Amino acid sequence: MSNTPIIIAGLDTETTGLNQSEGHRLIEVYVGLYDIANGCQKVNELNMRIHPQRGIDPSAQEVHGIALEDLAGAPYWEQAAPQLHGFLVTSGACAFVAHNGEGFDMPFMMGEFVRVGLPLIQAPLVDTMLQGRWATPDGAMPNLGALAFACGVPYDKNLAHAADYDVDVMMKCFAVGYPRGFFQIPTVPYMFEPMKAKAPAKSAKRSK
Repeated sequence: MSNTPIIIAGLDTETTGLNQSEGHRLIEVYVGLYDIANGCQKVNELNMRIHPQRGIDPSAQEVHGIALEDLAGAPYWEQAAPQLHGFLVTSGACAFVAHNGEGFDMPFMMGEFVRVGLPLIQAPLVDTMLQGRWATPDGAMPNLGALAFACGVPYDKNLAHAADYDVDVMMKCFAVGYPRGFFQIPTVPYMFEPMKAKAPAKSAKRSK
């Protein structure tokens, strides 16, 4: 007999660049819903691409491999944001999980919600990079590849950087570490603060 579902939302974003305050925008968001009461089984997902109405920095494109022409026909953020926001609100997720979520994904996504007049979503955040120092010999924050290695999770560098693949790997790591107490779900919601003019580099997440 299965346990009562406990849903968490694993997410990842791709963007036109690092500095949201300079007008950089989301171009891909993936959210997977996982039931941690029943083996961290994925129960639903949303994978969307967004046309940024601006260029993509070459350095960002080198990381995620998404070109502007790949986004032809994709909705603008004003159209996509209500769908993503509604999906998260109605998911019943009790927490978010993201690798470098504190430093990048959550402030960027929440900032984009605020920009189009949508309310913030109140839920705790598990940042698997910040909470994953146990995965490295020197206690440094691990990139996703290092975290996967420590958890015994297969990791294919040729597939990395796609938001859905990264979330799948991250949540497999979470499924290994959470029952052992290596990851803790905070008791308080994530507190949004707008990204500063020079956002912290996403190097720890991106050096996969």
